Amino acid sequence: MKRIMYSLIAVMLVATGLAWAEPWTEVAPLNVARYKHRAVVLDGKIYVIGGQAPDKMCAPVEVYDPDTNTWTVVGPGPVNCEGPHLAAMGGTLFVLAGRDLAAKARTLDGYMGTPTSEGIIWEKVPGQPTMAHGDAASGVIGTKIYLISGEDDTLTNLGDDYVQAVDVFDMATLTWSTAASIAPYGREDFDAAVVGTKIITIAGQGGPENTSLRWLNVYDAETDTWEHWEEGVPFGWEHPRAVGIGPYVYVMSGKDEGGFFNFRFDPATMTWTELTPPPEPVQQCALVALDGRIYMIGGVHFDGTILTRVFVYDPQKED
Repeated sequence: MKRIMYSLIAVMLVATGLAWAEPWTEVAPLNVARYKHRAVVLDGKIYVIGGQAPDKMCAPVEVYDPDTNTWTVVGPGPVNCEGPHLAAMGGTLFVLAGRDLAAKARTLDGYMGTPTSEGIIWEKVPGQPTMAHGDAASGVIGTKIYLISGEDDTLTNLGDDYVQAVDVFDMATLTWSTAASIAPYGREDFDAAVVGTKIITIAGQGGPENTSLRWLNVYDAETDTWEHWEEGVPFGWEHPRAVGIGPYVYVMSGKDEGGFFNFRFDPATMTWTELTPPPEPVQQCALVALDGRIYMIGGVHFDGTILTRVFVYDPQKED
């Protein structure tokens, strides 16, 4: 019933042309619709990299300037454009893992890009992870990017044959290492967010039955250890998107029931609080935090439309 009610509210607002009520607003749309992309902040601007466009090709890199509320296409991204994992440090963009659409395969190659007035100059990062991490999750702590679980084309990708490895790339030294493997099983179509020195991984698909999961895992970078909660998430949730702000993790978007919800998770108390849902149910979008607000970018509407729309959520305006 709740899902039906949210859908009716969204339809009514669109039909009447009303602006979204706080804490949600809408800003300028992308130039190119896309899904399975990611976003990262560099020098106060949002870079959207990768994703599949409606023509099934790699979508170009776009940059959002919050001061002018404009998106600018700055050129092509690297070949690992579907489901990449992003980070930024010292004026450089890092794009790891993901799928090469042209080769139709998950890739071990990673890329780093330097924005210039002529566009972004891309080059491969040295070395490779031990496994591919397709449809995986990642988290950035300090100078290190943690690539967590996901799929590798050399495996059967069923049940507990998902990758359990955690590969770590240090952006400062441009070197690879490994961290403790996630347990008890690997998975795909999940997400992660960082709070302090911990990475919280949320839901997804996998396990022995290869189903939607309520799993919650917490990785402690200081001790290189994992904790696991079998039912740590409110419901089985595929394709969630998560972002950390301060002591909390905000989780929204997703497949089926997940597309209708917005939750705040408190790792200190292990509690979930339901918040104002997104204006529209969307999955496989990008989520990124900038200046305390959360940008929900593009994705796929539940009617199958690939979107350019960008919604912004302000947690401080939540009743």
